[in-house]
Amino acid sequence: MLIDAFSFSSLYRHYYACRKNKRGKINALKFELDAEDQLYQLSLELQNKSYNPSPASCFVLDKPKLREIIAADFRDRIVHYVLVEHLENIFEPKFIYDSYACRKNKGVHKAVNRLQQFISILNSKSGTTYYLQVDIKSFFLNIDKDILMNLIQKHVSDQNMLWLADKVINFNIKDNYTLRGQKHLFASLPEHKSLIKSDKNSGLPIGNLTSQFFANLYLNQFDQYVKHKLKCKYYIYRVL
Repeated sequence: MLIDAFSFSSLYRHYYACRKNKRGKINALKFELDAEDQLYQLSLELQNKSYNPSPASCFVLDKPKLREIIAADFRDRIVHYVLVEHLENIFEPKFIYDSYACRKNKGVHKAVNRLQQFISILNSKSGTTYYLQVDIKSFFLNIDKDILMNLIQKHVSDQNMLWLADKVINFNIKDNYTLRGQKHLFASLPEHKSLIKSDKNSGLPIGNLTSQFFANLYLNQFDQYVKHKLKCKYYIYRVL
């Protein structure tokens, strides 16, 4: 049975969205050489559930700080767009208003404006104002995959999308990657900052569209707790 989200027309639409900022990249150029054939093949693989992600590219950046980036192959990025679009339709209404990371019509500038609005309101009131800035240490590397899948399963009924989410989340990147860039930076990267070097069965790669969305989904429970249990009126969530 044809699955609309996995159809050729669906993948073609997501292909155009995916290539907007990647058209000059080598993987995108290679895909473009026979894009229609590749999209047709990808559609078949998704529909018959023979799809498996390709090896990812791993490189390390040293600015603004040393961090590992794991980038999915271009064809897998198209699949990520398919998955995220479906999940966004379900979870976006569940997120708090003041969650600004990688969401449509949100972003860092909106977060800064909102923060300035909060500061202005609090400064107009009498008394001393305090603020707390919190960071979760090595957040992406410590995301529990089982917890993440359970959160998705609670709200997603489409079995095809659950299968795809499991494929993306539990893909074994540690045995399926190509090291690129300055290898000495990778050698100097501490184990607690590397998904490749980690021996844990947890963590998501920094650099994928899905990882950014999953981060919002994973911390939504915390956001809800802060807003509705702790009754924290002036609260902003932003993944950096």
